[in-house]
Amino acid sequence: MTTATHHQHQPPQPHLGFVVDTYDPDDVVPRGSPLMTPLRPKLEPSPSPPPDIPAAQVSLSPTSIDGRGKSNRHKVRPTSGDAVLVAYLDNGRDPDIAREAARESLPGDEDS
Repeated sequence: MTTATHHQHQPPQPHLGFVVDTYDPDDVVPRGSPLMTPLRPKLEPSPSPPPDIPAAQVSLSPTSIDGRGKSNRHKVRPTSGDAVLVAYLDNGRDPDIAREAARESLPGDEDS
């Protein structure tokens, strides 16, 4: 049995000097376009300017005329959603906790 050898014909490789000799930067950058300059960013943080808005002059503990504290917020009432949420988070393992959440409201952000 004879094996045939295949000769691959490759095109001649261009001479590197020929490529360098014909490089024209005007072909890459349009005429009249400014060349790139290195950018050196400032790596240190700069202080933030003060805000343009004046600080609010709000009292956090309003008092009524008779001196007792008064809140404009409504009292939070328990909902069935609290019980459903607690039962879901507990995977239904302790229904007593869910029933308690239905009777008493869960604490809000300002209560905790």
